[in-house]
Amino acid sequence: MRTASTVERLLGAPGQVERLLGAPGQVERLLGAPGQVERLLGAPGQVERLLGAPGQVERLLGAPGQVERLLGAPGQVERRLSAAPRQVERLLGAPGQVERLLGAPGQVERLLGAPGQVERLLGAPGQVERLLGAPGQVERLLGAPGQVERLLGAPGQVERLLGAPGQVERLLGAPGQVERLLGAPGQVERLLGAPGQVERLLGAPGQVERLLGAPGQVERLLGAPGQILCLL
Repeated sequence: MRTASTVERLLGAPGQVERLLGAPGQVERLLGAPGQVERLLGAPGQVERLLGAPGQVERLLGAPGQVERLLGAPGQVERRLSAAPRQVERLLGAPGQVERLLGAPGQVERLLGAPGQVERLLGAPGQVERLLGAPGQVERLLGAPGQVERLLGAPGQVERLLGAPGQVERLLGAPGQVERLLGAPGQVERLLGAPGQVERLLGAPGQVERLLGAPGQVERLLGAPGQILCLL
């Protein structure tokens, strides 16, 4: 319905209509295709476009490069945050699920919904960093198959999966304290912190080899109670 302050213009092409809605700068254009509408909302640079598909809306927010797109599915929103290339934020529908493209090729940050759960793709193929929710808990995929680094929360506590099955390296927090699982069941090597001090569990119950630091100083526990071989 037309009012005293509403003006309607037919633009020539079939279905193309321009309506001035009364408020300064408020214009609605029907672009010809069914459902395609463009609205100028009055503020400089503020435009809303209905793209034809149900629920698909594109809004230009005024600042250069700032665009918000509703993609049709409930809760699916894509925001371009500036004129900088590839800075995009996507709301994926589920509560708290957000995907951000950070600008550099392949750099993506995903908020996974649970508090503190974040997944970052760092750009290089296979490089992923996951924040697991608890403070300081981080998991990094380093690119090579099976190579994973986990920060366990306590200062200096790191666990690395080295790629080969069962090969794990743990930094235990104290300087120089490292524990390595070498793959075979029960094979463990521990660096105890002091230079040259190493303890190896050799797999058989009770079999331990200790390097004591001084050149050639080795202590072996051979498994049977009381069996010790010392090389001094």
